Amino acid sequence: MSTLIGRDHQSRLIAKLLRRAKFSVNENELTRFRSMSYENVVAELLRAPQGPTTPPTTLGEKDNDSINEMMNWWMLEMAAGGIHEKMTWFWHGLLTTHRNDAYGFEFIRKQLSLLRSQALGNYRTLLHEFVKDGSLLAYLDGDGSRASNPNENLGRELMELFTLGVGHYTEDDVKSAARALAGWRVDKDNVEVYFDRERAFVAPLLFRGVQGTWDTEKLVDALLDDVQTAANISRQLWFYLGGGWLTDGDAKRLGEWWMNRNYDITPLVERALLDTKESYDYMRPKYGLEYFFHYCAVTGSDVLEGRHRANALGQLPYQPPNVAGWPTDDRWLNASQMLIRGNMAWNFEHELVSNHESITEDKALDMCSLFAISPETSTVLQNASATDLDPAVKGRTLLSLALASPEFQLL
Repeated sequence: MSTLIGRDHQSRLIAKLLRRAKFSVNENELTRFRSMSYENVVAELLRAPQGPTTPPTTLGEKDNDSINEMMNWWMLEMAAGGIHEKMTWFWHGLLTTHRNDAYGFEFIRKQLSLLRSQALGNYRTLLHEFVKDGSLLAYLDGDGSRASNPNENLGRELMELFTLGVGHYTEDDVKSAARALAGWRVDKDNVEVYFDRERAFVAPLLFRGVQGTWDTEKLVDALLDDVQTAANISRQLWFYLGGGWLTDGDAKRLGEWWMNRNYDITPLVERALLDTKESYDYMRPKYGLEYFFHYCAVTGSDVLEGRHRANALGQLPYQPPNVAGWPTDDRWLNASQMLIRGNMAWNFEHELVSNHESITEDKALDMCSLFAISPETSTVLQNASATDLDPAVKGRTLLSLALASPEFQLL
């Protein structure tokens, strides 16, 4: 992106912070926070009340209906909530599971409760519980894996996605991890997970150069005790919160810092928000749901009535494209994605946005929380403002242009 024009330094800082820390940002919230220091806003966001940990129990008549209603419930929580919801989604994207392979509503409800309870909690605690979660064991074929013929999916993804990252383990490590993780069973009738010692591998194993008697707890702890895990996960969280992609050296230093705080998540989130305060740059594309929720906040569109749009944008809870979750790169800005976003920008329900006549260039940008724009975007808005269109039509046009601007697509 070319050099950006900062319209208002304080508003620009707070608006970017809110876009990073929340799914939905609106003018009223920006007005309330812009008189506070950046550091105080970060503190308030982190101490804001969290949403409910556990989803409602009775929702739909059928299992699939219940899952749909639970996802609707979560989407409403995301639209109304703050950093807790943003971090719950981060962990769902990293430690992901698909609803079609998760053993149904009650197991998904348990997993979502775990993610919500540890969203700002502790990663060591979260990961220990997650590898024994019924939905994950179903999704990654850990349920029923036996030492005599262990399934390698869970062990591989534990190292590739949840801890070390690609290139930091061997195929022999995968085979040993699969044996160490064997023995877990899921009781679908009683919605429980239990360990079957008869299926477990009890002989010594060589895992990452260490000979010993390995089990699930020792395996997870050993992976978490490696600074590469802390570097990998903290770098992904840093990027997710709009801090850019860290170099290997910076990621290692951040990982060491995080390990010294025992994998507590809140200090890492706080540092990610504070240390990247002064950047004008937009660091990454908004993911599908980020664009959707911000769009709904600006236009007043109903989140659940617009759920089909979130689906078209490629992101709905518990429907990842693969075991690695959703992409985090520029695929969110490809031609098909931008066609959908452009269509949304020019086809919002006009009656939901009042006083179109009062929407000026600056007002349209304020509504979209954009306080740093490119000269090109500024020129487009100025040209539209200079037309002799009917004031109401001109106001709607200016807002559509702001919604379709490159800056609104970015975090």
